[in-house]
Amino acid sequence: MAQATFLDYPNWNIAQQHDWVSVFRELDSEIPCTPLNTLFMHLFVAVDEYSVGCCKEIIRNVFREVPELHFIFLIVPSYMSLGSTLITVFEQVGNAPSLLCDEDFMVHVCHRHSHHPQLHIREARVEDHDDLMPIFLRHDTVLRETYGEYFLGELIEAGDEENHAVVCEVRARPREGCGE
Repeated sequence: MAQATFLDYPNWNIAQQHDWVSVFRELDSEIPCTPLNTLFMHLFVAVDEYSVGCCKEIIRNVFREVPELHFIFLIVPSYMSLGSTLITVFEQVGNAPSLLCDEDFMVHVCHRHSHHPQLHIREARVEDHDDLMPIFLRHDTVLRETYGEYFLGELIEAGDEENHAVVCEVRARPREGCGE
């Protein structure tokens, strides 16, 4: 239904393949891109009727499979538009200075946090009880009925060297579906 190709250097000759970071720092110093946290989309093709869903799924999977990845850039000549599909995942950053050719280019970026936020895993605290209980109760009320309303806080507080409780957070909130 769709296919995308990603490489670790820009998809147009706006900079040398091994020295593109300085060009992008000039473009937007607020985007801390490096060769280790950035990829470039070189190709995207899809069956029209499934293109938006496939594009979003591909982007989500790329971010999920490469935990270090924070940015995907797409560079197109300034006279071209992204179309109705790619515009759903990329936002314009600005104009790229064309160092190796005479053409003007537009630079677009896709941020990890918009498609597959990174989880922060930390030691659980008793104060997490109020955020965690709705997640537990959505799936099972037997634990609360068996052990009482504050069993989770007590379980966290009872942690020792051999028994730990952890919390997975997205945007500083516990996230459903993470293991303990």
